[in-house]
Amino acid sequence: MREREKIKYTMRNTKVLRPPRQSLATFGITNIYYYLVTELLDRANRIRIREGRVSAERPKIIFPQDPTDIFEGFGEEAKKYAQMLLQRPEFDYRILEYKFRNELKKIDVKSGSLDSVVARINEMLNREGSKLTAIIKGVDDAWEVSLMKFIAETTIKSSHINIMELEERGFFERRDQSFRTMREKIEELFRQAERDKTKISELATKLNEFGLFKEYEDRFFNLFRGQ
Repeated sequence: MREREKIKYTMRNTKVLRPPRQSLATFGITNIYYYLVTELLDRANRIRIREGRVSAERPKIIFPQDPTDIFEGFGEEAKKYAQMLLQRPEFDYRILEYKFRNELKKIDVKSGSLDSVVARINEMLNREGSKLTAIIKGVDDAWEVSLMKFIAETTIKSSHINIMELEERGFFERRDQSFRTMREKIEELFRQAERDKTKISELATKLNEFGLFKEYEDRFFNLFRGQ
């Protein structure tokens, strides 16, 4: 199965059987614990259970230069899914200002059907009253993609609350003002560098500091023409 087809197959066959009962926090770290259950491909009635934790840092307003940098603790296959994921129109870049870290804690294999194994886990979680533990049915040889799909769906469901709370406290207004200030500073340094080439080093430093070098790259290197 080709890589892209495998990712699509995994997305279709991943289901969140028990979602978290709380949304991702807007102003703090959220720890979501998960049981990711998969059927073994080569053995009947054998279920692999992966237990772990995904930590989501509080949302940040400035999006990273490389969008896939928001995911840590994932393999290359999952990162490729992330690139596809971030192109989907329902993803608001203001909301995907999270940093996700995956920590796989334990792997076990149990006998029985998938339904019976899930029922036992559900019963245990109900006794514990856990609100931030999920059960996910995934694909065994692409389980990280299954986990990432779960993270994406959880983020989307939390988005309205996150946006509302950030807007209520004026965070977007502050970001916009800060963004304008950065742009004004860059424009002023370009004007100075055009008159005085010794300012080019300071300009380069600020472009890198603000994460804008790639955007202004052509204009920056044009300063060296005619020297």
